[in-house]
Amino acid sequence: NSKVRGEPVGTAVLGGYVYRGRAIPGLRGYLVFGDFSATWQKPSGQVFAAGPVKAGEPAAGSGLWPLHKLAMLKERVHSLGEDAEGELYVLTTARGVPIGKTGKVYRIAPAR
Repeated sequence: NSKVRGEPVGTAVLGGYVYRGRAIPGLRGYLVFGDFSATWQKPSGQVFAAGPVKAGEPAAGSGLWPLHKLAMLKERVHSLGEDAEGELYVLTTARGVPIGKTGKVYRIAPAR
């Protein structure tokens, strides 16, 4: 019986990576992962980060890692990748399956 309570935020969690890059220092050590699509009806992939609770945060002492939404996309997320420097990439398509010419690769980078 799970003690975790909350509303679902997506359709399918996709594996990710612990961020070890240099472009976003505040993200180092966080698990970055994707969600195929927020809903089945339309492409709406999401990228999240979760990491250990820091002292003073509301979840301190709960053992649960806070979840942070990094991005909501207009495509479906299919996978994540990592380069030799520890920077992360999100692979998407506008379709439910990775076919055709709608594929895109996004680099996770600091907000402008």
